[in-house]
Amino acid sequence: MEPSNVKPDSRSDDPVEAWLRAGTDAPPLPDAGFSQRVLSALPPPSDRRRAASLRLALCLSGAVAGALIAGLGGLALDELPARLGAFGSALAEIPVRLATPASAFALALTAASLAYVYRRELGLRLPH
Repeated sequence: MEPSNVKPDSRSDDPVEAWLRAGTDAPPLPDAGFSQRVLSALPPPSDRRRAASLRLALCLSGAVAGALIAGLGGLALDELPARLGAFGSALAEIPVRLATPASAFALALTAASLAYVYRRELGLRLPH
């Protein structure tokens, strides 16, 4: 059976512990330009606003493309004018179809999913 205290007693750490806890005001060690070399080797900081805008644009374009594909249903080019007319009339029916409880639930679930995905961006923009 193992002892309850598995940490070995090491007296060699005592001076280090005492120095760390003393809050010493010793000057930092000279680094001979090491810190500057490390910082210059790092990649530039990412542009989060641009990345968020790109993600939003891609999400919106995907949603529009999906709606168009679903609404037009894979058609030939000669059918396009007739199908676009039917698609326009189907768009007019959207408010009626969204008034159902199932649609309201689906929209609320979609909004909650988007809020979860964009929670960091929302947290940065919303007042605390």
